[in-house]
Formats: sequence, structure tokens, C-alpha cells
Amino acid sequence: MSKLPNVEYGERGVALPNEILRSVVGSGVHGIAIEGTDDHDEMGVYIEPPEWILGVERHREDYIWRTQPEGVRSGHGDTDLVLYSLRKYLRLAIKGNPTVMLPLFAPEESLIVVIPWATNSVAFARRFCRNSQSSASWATCVPSTSGCWGSPSATFPTGRS
Repeated sequence: MSKLPNVEYGERGVALPNEILRSVVGSGVHGIAIEGTDDHDEMGVYIEPPEWILGVERHREDYIWRTQPEGVRSGHGDTDLVLYSLRKYLRLAIKGNPTVMLPLFAPEESLIVVIPWATNSVAFARRFCRNSQSSASWATCVPSTSGCWGSPSATFPTGRS
């Protein structure tokens, strides 16, 4: 039986050196992973080079790497990594995609890559949700057309009383 290759999409040479944020996601960050049975999931964000943003050629806006081949379910010891370009990440976050919000609210021990200004963004997101809802948690504070879920009156914190 031959071993099928790993799955890799996107530009490794662009995504990995330009990462600004990466964390454990999935069952590992939720605290429900069962040791010895679960795979390891990571998600992050990278900054595209200027020529990709300003140029006319289209480039893939994510980088995906898996230890299992296409069509094979991940299991114990496998790793799934997805890195989004900052532009794609922001589009998904603005649409209210709860999965992409996980790296912003992952516990410190789940953060793998964080550059200083990304640390400030993580702190801002946590502060925004805390100030927007009296019982906010990272799972319920996701941008949407009506502010944080369950809080249509959520407003951007201005620091004014």
C-alpha cells in the first residue's frame, strides 16, 4: 500500500514567512479534544506582498496544508493548517464567520505565531466584545450587521462615558 502525499495548496513561500497570527483551533482550542484520538487544527493570517495586492494577476488568498491526502479524514496525529491572507481573513470576519474569529480569542497557550501589532488586535477584539455585552464570550461575539450576536444595540467602544 503506497502512502499518498500530503495536501498543499497556495504559496508556502509567501504565507509562512509573512504570518502575523496563528493559533490552535477546533476541538483543541475549545478544550474538548480527546487525547490520543483527535487531529491538530491551526488557523492563521498572513500579509500578502505588495505586488500581489497592487498587481493585476490573481493569486490564491490562502495556504492550506494537511498531513492526509485529499478525501481522507484527519485522525490522531494529523495536522490541518489553513492560513488566510489578511484581506480574505477580514472579508470573512466582516461577514460574521465565527470560525475565523477563533484565533482572536484563543487562550494565550494556543497562540503559535503573534507579531506585536497582531497582539494589539487580539487585545482590541477581546476588549470590544467585553464592552459590547454584559455576558460576552468569544463564542457569541462575532461581527454581524447588528453588532455582536444577541446584542443588536452593541456599539463601537469610544472610551466616552
